[in-house]
Amino acid sequence: MYRRVNSELNRFILDAGSSNNNNFESSSSSNIIEPPKSVEISDNLQLDSDNSVSDSIPAHDFFFKPTDLLQDSDNEDPSQEQQQVTAKNQNNPNSDLKFDLKSWAISQKVTHCALTKLLHILKPYHSELPLDSRTLLSTPQCFNITELNTGSYIHLGLERAVRFFLEKYRNFNDNIINVSFNIDGIPLYKSSNIQAWPILGLIKNFNDQNPFAVGIFCGNSKPCPLDLYLDSFIRECNNLKEDGLLFENRRYSIVIHSFICDAPAKAFIKCIKSHSGYSSCDKCIEIGDYINGRVVLKNTNSAKRTNNSLREQLDEDHHVGISPLLNLDIDMVNIFPIDYMHNVCLGVMKKLLNSWVGGNLNVRLPTRLVTFISNRLVNCVSFIPGEINRKPRPLSELPKFKATEFRTFLLYTGIVVLKDIVSAPIYNHFLLFHTGIILLMSENNLSREKNCENSKRIFETFISHGQKLYGPEFPIYNIHVLSHLPDDVLKFGSLDSFSAFPFENYLGNIKSLVRSSTKPLQQICRRIIELESVNTCTILNHEVKLEFEHYNGPCSSNQLSKKFRKLSLKNNFFTIHSYSKADSYCFTNAYVIQIENLIRENNDNNEIKIIGRYFTSCDSYYDYPFDSSDLHIHLVSGLTNFTKTWHISEIIGKCMLLPYQDNFVSIPLFHTCKV
Repeated sequence: MYRRVNSELNRFILDAGSSNNNNFESSSSSNIIEPPKSVEISDNLQLDSDNSVSDSIPAHDFFFKPTDLLQDSDNEDPSQEQQQVTAKNQNNPNSDLKFDLKSWAISQKVTHCALTKLLHILKPYHSELPLDSRTLLSTPQCFNITELNTGSYIHLGLERAVRFFLEKYRNFNDNIINVSFNIDGIPLYKSSNIQAWPILGLIKNFNDQNPFAVGIFCGNSKPCPLDLYLDSFIRECNNLKEDGLLFENRRYSIVIHSFICDAPAKAFIKCIKSHSGYSSCDKCIEIGDYINGRVVLKNTNSAKRTNNSLREQLDEDHHVGISPLLNLDIDMVNIFPIDYMHNVCLGVMKKLLNSWVGGNLNVRLPTRLVTFISNRLVNCVSFIPGEINRKPRPLSELPKFKATEFRTFLLYTGIVVLKDIVSAPIYNHFLLFHTGIILLMSENNLSREKNCENSKRIFETFISHGQKLYGPEFPIYNIHVLSHLPDDVLKFGSLDSFSAFPFENYLGNIKSLVRSSTKPLQQICRRIIELESVNTCTILNHEVKLEFEHYNGPCSSNQLSKKFRKLSLKNNFFTIHSYSKADSYCFTNAYVIQIENLIRENNDNNEIKIIGRYFTSCDSYYDYPFDSSDLHIHLVSGLTNFTKTWHISEIIGKCMLLPYQDNFVSIPLFHTCKV
């Protein structure tokens, strides 16, 4: 720690000596395809003795409609591209030093002891600095702690978090603030039972993926009693709903958007049967059967639960108590969506992979084929773009896979690495899961209803065929709720609009805030408030961002145009092929393009153009349950020797190219492009 602090100190003093003032410089819709027609999926699966499949889903005019990914700057949603401007006092140079030192200490996770020693070193040269780290970091010393039977709870406040949000986004114009909540537990230490149960919130008005803490519980087990744990949260929610929030002479309405929890946490706060119970489904009244050691939910068409039926506890077998959340004016059924991260990625996709690696003999793959799949996964590493944080790894590490790795396998690598290895029934069954999820990832409102309708049919076929392939115990809770997933997409939007991925990232950060075993609850709350004290004011930027100007490669007819290596826009970035091979592919309705140069024209509009080569052969990669080209998934080959120019408005989105035999499979980045 001393060497790290000393190194950072030397660098910091050099930077501070050169300058005390930091200046921060702010630096056509796509072609639309017709909405999909109805898809009727055959359910007459017949398995021959060699486990081959004779079921076929007939060809349909099935289309997937892309959204406006690359809009002109005048039409772009301002919430997508943000520019951070530090909220410092520009009139006082000394305040810059304090702020920079404070930001450095927090970002580098410098301990209070080390920071205090540093302040004592700097004090003779900068008399305005305090001598104690707690003064510099504005560390709170006292909290209002509520004692529970199993631990302690500190309520940080929803209003406090929303005010911080409004101070950060000064040009936020909505009068209604939609907040999504997450409640889940996380172990704080490897050698003890101490765990944290934070109540997290997330503003849903635009794509700000930064959750905040409303309250924190720490104890040896789950919060008990539950009503005392949720009491402050519920009272504050009701007060804000009734009175609103007054901020700078403007009143905002606070609306509960959703509660996004995994199945055990959802059952805990709703006081209902957990996912292993007979009446566990919180969306319908289906009663499970006990088959081969598992509770299975076969029927996907049972009557739906309603807010009234749940509040009145008409299905007594579904309840284990009275939930404190009944005191909120919310729909106790629809406001709890199925979580894409836990139920789909960590649930269904993990189950399928475990079945292939170590499941029943009728579906388990030989070790030789598992090794072959692993080799294919490893060979894909260099083709994975930067938007995917975790690169593929062999199936020998399957028990350590994270949710994002299961998502990558489901959406991208799975359709390539399984091809020609698993049997046709297994592969086609996986394609049902793959395509059904992709249809629910579209953010295009015009085609959402039709996509959900088709996805529901696909999932029903997936569940039915799964029982024939994997056995009657296949439709467990996570499999069953797939049939309800399209209904949640209709209500909340695309799958990523109500997933737990941002909350899970925040939970990991909470664990890193604990530095010792003494008073972990107070440590977490102090670190959270210290982080928030480094306030930033976000100015919404409407422009794309071009970086790394260079002078090589092809250029446009305008000799005064500038060339760049990287283009950032919304949730994606594009690079030229020589800079980053995996990030240099994009697609239009007609071409899959390898980017050779990024151009900004020297004209009144500063038009951005892409110069690249394209693949001459662009065929479908699969045709079950429908043509993969309808999802912009292609088998491509034959890269041209010459270049062509496209305006940025022609680009639908970014794609990855994975090797398959002597060709490549082009797959859009569904979880970021939102096609």
